[in-house]
Amino acid sequence: MATTNPDSVPASLSDATAANAAVVVRLWDEAFNQGALEVLAELVHPEFTNFGQPTNGPQFLARLISAQRAAFPDMRFTILQAFAAGDWILTKARWAGTFVGPFPFLGLDGVAPTGRRFAVDHVHGFRLHDGKIAEHWAVRDDLTMHNQLLGGVSA
Repeated sequence: MATTNPDSVPASLSDATAANAAVVVRLWDEAFNQGALEVLAELVHPEFTNFGQPTNGPQFLARLISAQRAAFPDMRFTILQAFAAGDWILTKARWAGTFVGPFPFLGLDGVAPTGRRFAVDHVHGFRLHDGKIAEHWAVRDDLTMHNQLLGGVSA
């Protein structure tokens, strides 16, 4: 199992419970960045809701992360800012990578990989319940990502 350095918890989360902050940092670092999908059962509630849609929790995220890592094998999420309010952790994160494989999400289904890099900032909100991520919402910059990957603006 991958491990997360407790020092990687952003200082702006110091007012949040250490446990909630650590769960979100582990999701970004271990699951998304390192591909340690086995941690999802530990971090994600079985009744996880994504953008208001019920999912099958850890299995849903495992499929998404696997698809992301196949399409963008060098991908990395970097937490730029983080905030806590009650059972919510909000992160502004930069997602970067190179488009080298098919990606059936975010409007790229059927689009041939271009080999181009992208770097976009997103805001993600995570609501925790019983120490696990139970809900996720995001404001993503898919337009900038598409422009960078498909020939608009380079990263």
